[in-house]
Amino acid sequence: MTTPAPKTAAAAPFDPHDFPGDLVAAQHTEAELYADLHAFQKTLPWSRESHDGWPDEAERGRERRGRSASPGWTSEQAAEFDRLFVALRRAAAAVGATSGGSAASGRASRARTWSPPAWRSSMLRAPFPRHGRTSAPPPNHRLGPGYCPPGPSPHKG
Repeated sequence: MTTPAPKTAAAAPFDPHDFPGDLVAAQHTEAELYADLHAFQKTLPWSRESHDGWPDEAERGRERRGRSASPGWTSEQAAEFDRLFVALRRAAAAVGATSGGSAASGRASRARTWSPPAWRSSMLRAPFPRHGRTSAPPPNHRLGPGYCPPGPSPHKG
């Protein structure tokens, strides 16, 4: 006996580019806020608070560029930056919630289902997999080229 095909498959074939409209709108909003924030950041001084800066330094071939003095941001600039940043974070959270849940719930579910990688669990089961050994090598086992046990060298002539 075979399973009949679902009736909706014939009505609407799968379209990988058919995204929900609310997800696309949330992504556009996030992209616009991201562009606005970075365009605004380019107009700001490099330091939020006033800073004296530091000179160029060259030490043994390593160069560190200096910074000129920064007057700091005005209260209006800081308020506008904070407003854009909060709006961007909220838009990113909206995209995460629209695309299948919040980021926090995704992290929580991954944390509950975490298991060690396959190579790690296999190493825990068989600690000495090389050459078919199932137990630890003997204490006087030579560990490789250049290994010399403590004490007098057996190679001196």
